[in-house]
Amino acid sequence: MNTMMGFILTGGENVNMKELLLKRSIASIPIGGKYRLIDFVMSNMVNSKIHNVAITTQFQFRSLMDHLGSGKEWDLDRKRGGLFIFPPFLSKDSSLWYTGTADAIYRNLIYIERSTQDYVVIAPDDSVYKLNFQDVVADHIETKADITVVYKEVHDENLQLLGIVELDEYERIIGFEQYPENPKTNNASMGIYVMKRELLLQMMYEYRTPETIDFVNDILVRNLQDFHIHGYRFQGYWRPINTIQAYYNCNMEMKSPEIGIRLFRSSGPLYTKIKDYHPAYIGKNSDVLNSIVPEGCNILGNVYNSVLFRGVAVKQGARVMDSIILQDAVIGENCVIENAIIDKNYVVPDKTSVIGSKENPAIVQRL
Repeated sequence: MNTMMGFILTGGENVNMKELLLKRSIASIPIGGKYRLIDFVMSNMVNSKIHNVAITTQFQFRSLMDHLGSGKEWDLDRKRGGLFIFPPFLSKDSSLWYTGTADAIYRNLIYIERSTQDYVVIAPDDSVYKLNFQDVVADHIETKADITVVYKEVHDENLQLLGIVELDEYERIIGFEQYPENPKTNNASMGIYVMKRELLLQMMYEYRTPETIDFVNDILVRNLQDFHIHGYRFQGYWRPINTIQAYYNCNMEMKSPEIGIRLFRSSGPLYTKIKDYHPAYIGKNSDVLNSIVPEGCNILGNVYNSVLFRGVAVKQGARVMDSIILQDAVIGENCVIENAIIDKNYVVPDKTSVIGSKENPAIVQRL
């Protein structure tokens, strides 16, 4: 059996998401009613029988570490392997942020050296998808690739915010460009890379220089001709959360039964941190339609086409439409909330209207 270890790269800044990142990292952004973004890649790894998982953290990582804890919800609180969380690099002489993905890997090479798995799966923290990495590794072995990059052909994403790959007729990657102004294809890298553990170590020692920051631009792209880099085409649901609009759209899509089955029932369970809330209560005079209403919610008003998170209260006479209401927020009496994102713990005063549009949702940030 070919064993795998996981390396999750988290913590990068994103100016397009700044309204939701004041007190949290991208990985810990709430999504889908009771989950965090990190839950998707974590669950994918555990469902793929990866039990040795490292996570690098950076900006605003306290909420992420609180969410992950010891990793017990993902069965990663183990004596051998398990969950390893690496905050920004610290030494006797300095305290440094990781300068990029390559730097984050390099500063934690001792973890990779001490691991015993055959293959490394490197993945980002900012995407919603379900994928069995065993299938990717099997394809990697069959094609005799040095590196496999998972990609998806997309038609409704902003290609300028993604990595774009060019492939030949044998699915070999012959071009790779990060955030191109003029994309040559619509094949987007999902930021998932598979390779032998020994090859990753070799690459980091041979190709890294003091100026090496980004794993893709500074290592893969510069040495594209030196390796057989194969593309693995993913055909399932995938949404990179790289803008407020993408975040809003993804949550709205999760209400679809078809997409819900893909994300929450196929390819294994979706794990998250367990919290003790009472079952959702919906008052007899309330109306709830086509919405996600998890445990802990107390609904006395009306909720339409919306995603609520655990502990949300909607008071009498309030109307919530096409909106995202994060954990423990309170919508006061006779409020109108439409095409909006209400942050965690925020109390919307009675008779308040918060109205945005589907193209530009209104955001009420927590204090």
